[in-house]
Amino acid sequence: FPVTIKALNYAVGRKSGLRNINVSSNNGMSSSLLKMSKFHNMGAPGIKNISIQKVKVIDLSSIINQFNIKKAYLKIDVQGFELEVLKSIKSKDWKRIERVEVEVNLVENYEHASLIEDVISFLRSRNFRPFRIEPGFGIEDFGQQLQMDVLFCREH
Repeated sequence: FPVTIKALNYAVGRKSGLRNINVSSNNGMSSSLLKMSKFHNMGAPGIKNISIQKVKVIDLSSIINQFNIKKAYLKIDVQGFELEVLKSIKSKDWKRIERVEVEVNLVENYEHASLIEDVISFLRSRNFRPFRIEPGFGIEDFGQQLQMDVLFCREH
């Protein structure tokens, strides 16, 4: 099916409104609505938050419906806020989603971050199963894996 990619200037979550986003020193790649934890600092000690900006938060169902998306492959990498993004999808919109690729945390890389077992449980309850796991980033000297990407497929 045809692929459409749109860049929107929003954060995604359950609660709409304005929130602070912590902007990171690595060209924003570690920016998050959550604060970095000791694990993130151990894994990437050179990365710091350099500013705080206001960002508008909307729910993912609003985007799905605004663009009349019929079939979706979601790629979610939002620095610990993954479960909030998933919870922003209304039950009627889950039928439009075929696959979900999500970065999951094995430890709290960000304060109050969702953890792997929470994401797996949430997606299983919506009839998705883990299909493939890709390693992410970890602490080199310590050996602790911090994050990984998991591809979930809808059970038919």
